[in-house]
Amino acid sequence: MKYQVHRDFKHLQYFHMTKNLQLLKVENFVVSVLYHAMKTPKDIIHQRINVTSRDGGIIKIDVYRPKTSNNVLPVLMYYPGGGFIMSASHFHKKNLMNMVRLTHSVGIIVHYRLAPKYPFPTAFYDAIDAWDYVVNHASELQIDPKRLALCGDSAGGNLACGIALYNQDHLKKDVSALFLVYPGLDKGQNSYTRKHYIDVPMFNASMFPLIEKVFYKNGTGDLEKYAFPLFHGKPYELPPVYLETAEFDCLLDDGLQFHQLLKENGIEVTLNQTKGTVHGYDIVQTSSIVKESFNQRIAFLKRYL
Repeated sequence: MKYQVHRDFKHLQYFHMTKNLQLLKVENFVVSVLYHAMKTPKDIIHQRINVTSRDGGIIKIDVYRPKTSNNVLPVLMYYPGGGFIMSASHFHKKNLMNMVRLTHSVGIIVHYRLAPKYPFPTAFYDAIDAWDYVVNHASELQIDPKRLALCGDSAGGNLACGIALYNQDHLKKDVSALFLVYPGLDKGQNSYTRKHYIDVPMFNASMFPLIEKVFYKNGTGDLEKYAFPLFHGKPYELPPVYLETAEFDCLLDDGLQFHQLLKENGIEVTLNQTKGTVHGYDIVQTSSIVKESFNQRIAFLKRYL
């Protein structure tokens, strides 16, 4: 490998997201099987809920709650990554359950609908509609909607950030924190890492034309600045932000540019700029680098929830 990737992540060079839509169906089936096969630990209670979207579709959400608590708890709204074309993995599930346990919160994975069947803005509106449901059913879910973090990685980070900005401009709901792990926030391939990191492991810039074709095929209309948060320009009223980047990631510049934009607009931001890492590096949970990132994530969430 030509990149100076840390030895903990060398084996990830053999993993890449597919560009073949037929093969993608198979991969999504396997990912779904692995997700459902992962058992919920005895100290966590799991509930699956079907949420009706604004267009009458169904958004599935998984709710994870510490078994030892009957108190009203803060909530982590989690939007999993996958390039808007892949479903949540068992790694998303495991990571969120660990966050639930360590932050003593209720964690919610939102299974927003995917392209190519559902292009933009379906996922964007699913993200908002799931949030609406959680807020409107706070009492029965035993959560405090005023202590809520919008969370996501990669494409899910794009959604979390986009709806946080949309909330700033339109909805005005309570949000305590915005939690972004190697998020996709830009458009096209104009930045250095989006232009040159076409062969890095896991996810790379060679995927952008496919995502443009199947997810943004109908354009973004008047939602462009929420579809691509770096185009917004005025994050004047966002909550404290946790922003994590990976060194050898085509989305690295997205995160660094957004960090600068937040600082220029006086938004409190915690940057965890990991080294020797690639997109999705945190699936290697035995790595000391991953463990340190998890520590930083938990510390941030505890601080603001």
